[in-house]
Amino acid sequence: MVALPGLTLPTGQFDVRPQHSAHLRQARRPGMLPNRFPDAGETPEYNTVDATLWFSSGRAYLAYTGDREFVRNELYPVFADIISWHLAAPVTESK
Repeated sequence: MVALPGLTLPTGQFDVRPQHSAHLRQARRPGMLPNRFPDAGETPEYNTVDATLWFSSGRAYLAYTGDREFVRNELYPVFADIISWHLAAPVTESK
């Protein structure tokens, strides 16, 4: 996700984003996206909430493609779900 905007969008490889996003949407857990996909057949790793922020590269996708339908129908529901989960999650104090 970090490299997606720089490697695919300027070179016109717009079809990569929808394929990649579908994989991430399927792998999400409440409020999180995986930050690492190990070898085939192994469980994705959810070691950081930062990985979820990289899903926002959808903004760059929209700027390059103008594909509002994809963003509205495919990305927005994921954003809304993640944000809703974080807003509803109880706040805990760390010591």
